[in-house]
Amino acid sequence: MDNPITVREEESPITARTDYDYPILLDLKRVEVQTTGSKRVKYYRMAFLVVAAFCAALAVMFLLEGPETFRQAVAYFLLGILMLVLRAFYPEVAAWRTKRAIKRHPVTDLFVIEEDGVQIARGEDKAFYPYEECNALLETEMALYLFHNKGRGLTIAKRGVQGATPEQLRELLERRCGVKARWMGRAHRETAEGGTD
Repeated sequence: MDNPITVREEESPITARTDYDYPILLDLKRVEVQTTGSKRVKYYRMAFLVVAAFCAALAVMFLLEGPETFRQAVAYFLLGILMLVLRAFYPEVAAWRTKRAIKRHPVTDLFVIEEDGVQIARGEDKAFYPYEECNALLETEMALYLFHNKGRGLTIAKRGVQGATPEQLRELLERRCGVKARWMGRAHRETAEGGTD
């Protein structure tokens, strides 16, 4: 696929492509859960816990009423377990729901890493992300996450980076943004990269 972004630099730029398939969406949701600023995630996880406790209380109440309400007790008990499973596997469930929502219209972001910022194209929509507005750089095994000081962010899939290695891109973004990348992966960075930094 041709890159529709107009390149500003004379030399060959570093480019990247992120296809929002299930593995990338799952990685994004795991980062979302780990970041302290995600109030929505905390709200959903707390809601699952409250509903699970309520279901457990109802199950006990029905059990105490006698054998004739045993089925209702089991139903509420199972519903409570389901709420706990949804809470424990929130990233997987959220990624699956997002994937289903975009199934008919797959989403792809194209990036050009420039001297003063990152150009982004999603279909016909284009935007520019200046490095001076970056306040956080996160990294996992699969992606680099560049966060804007207004709360927006970019997901740059490592597998789609061209013109540099993902490690070189991370170091470049650290220099240009003036922030140190924070590792958010499941394994240690050394394990994920197959060596040491």
